[in-house]
Amino acid sequence: MVAGVRPSAAARAWLAGLPRLPGLRAATFCTFAIAPKGTLAAVRGQLEGRGMAVLAEQAFGRGNIDGDVAAFTARLRDLAWPADRQIQVATAE
Repeated sequence: MVAGVRPSAAARAWLAGLPRLPGLRAATFCTFAIAPKGTLAAVRGQLEGRGMAVLAEQAFGRGNIDGDVAAFTARLRDLAWPADRQIQVATAE
């Protein structure tokens, strides 16, 4: 069995078309069936090459994708908006 272990052609074309975005914070992720190998590193390299700061990256396999995504988004939220800078949302009672 042969499986692709890099970003898709569409993702590579999209990345190649990005302008320079110095200082923009980004996060990357990919899904995989067998192994992600160099996919995240390739995407990170393209983004950093355009001046972006990659805060987090994660590869999601078939196992516990719901739990893994929840943990990734929580970690990303904490990195992007530290607790001392998070906006507290009031709830109606």
